[in-house]
Amino acid sequence: MGYVAGSALLTHGLSLAERTRVQGLTDGLIWSSAAAASLGSGLVVAAANFAALGLLGAALVVVPTFVVIARRSAVQAAA
Repeated sequence: MGYVAGSALLTHGLSLAERTRVQGLTDGLIWSSAAAASLGSGLVVAAANFAALGLLGAALVVVPTFVVIARRSAVQAAA
């Protein structure tokens, strides 16, 4: 099975009139997020060091992972 880009999957279920607007908005949000992350990482390195940037990056992965696991456990316990 081949992989399909996320923006292609997003527009798959939309009408032709909606595709351009939605895909443009989505791409703009993605590019803006990338720009903010680049600027933010530069500021973190300038204020602290690369180790701090690495720890921040690890926290941005580990914390949401634990939240998802906790919620999944709570949902399974309620079911």
